[in-house]
Amino acid sequence: MTLTIQPYQYMKINDIVYNLVHQYQSVNDLRTIGVLQDLAAEEIHDTVPGNDPAITQLISNIMD
Repeated sequence: MTLTIQPYQYMKINDIVYNLVHQYQSVNDLRTIGVLQDLAAEEIHDTVPGNDPAITQLISNIMD
């Protein structure tokens, strides 16, 4: 079964990823980046409830 997300969920995840990429460009401290990554992952999990492997893969991809 494939994961289906609503347009508002897609837009929210898009904003989260955009903000995280922007933070990667402006922050140099590794601890701060780690905290920002944790917050982004938490926001994504709040946006798309459940434990789907596609979301886990998405989070893994944006953390690099």
